[in-house]
Amino acid sequence: FLAPRRQPPRPAMSVASSRASSHRGHHTPRSQLDMSMTPEYSPGRARRHHLTPRLSQTVSMWTKGTQDRLNFAELTEHDADDQQDKNRKTHREARAKADMAMADVQLRFRRKVEATEKMAGVLQHRIDSVDSQMAQLQHNIDALTQAHTDKTRPYHTCKKRIQLRDQRPRQEVVDDPMHRALEAEMTTLEDAQHVLSDAIHQSKAMHQRLAKMRAALHMDLTLKK
Repeated sequence: FLAPRRQPPRPAMSVASSRASSHRGHHTPRSQLDMSMTPEYSPGRARRHHLTPRLSQTVSMWTKGTQDRLNFAELTEHDADDQQDKNRKTHREARAKADMAMADVQLRFRRKVEATEKMAGVLQHRIDSVDSQMAQLQHNIDALTQAHTDKTRPYHTCKKRIQLRDQRPRQEVVDDPMHRALEAEMTTLEDAQHVLSDAIHQSKAMHQRLAKMRAALHMDLTLKK
């Protein structure tokens, strides 16, 4: 085996070199090390001498920025307070308008309900009146129909008598007062039946109109209720 190679002895380190080696990772400029070896040098005094203007400018800028932010925050807070006051005022005005609108709607609705109830009463009264008119008209139609029926037999009787008188012997067929009376009675009965028929037809048409009107009134009343 070969003997290990002997390394030459390291030269003696100066005080500055020993300080530099003891503080690894912290590089100290050579000029600062040289100045620190002189008795007139003070690190704190030199640091204050070199950094005071820059630090003063930084502090001034920081103070100004902080003051600006504080002023802006104060203005923003005042704006927020003003906005909240406006919002509360707007809310009160909107609430007042909404209450007024709601009261107006309720009043109009109450009036509408009262008018509808009153109209429903009028409709019911009108329906009752129409029912009464329809009943009376139906009674009249029945009476007219009965009168028309009652005149049918006398008419046929007169007609039959005239036919029998026409069948008499030729010398007995004369225009006497009896014959003229029978013809007049038959004509009267015939005219009366025509008048009664027209009255019955008109009464039935009126009854149908009343029935349609009653149906419309009843539907309107149902909607109102």
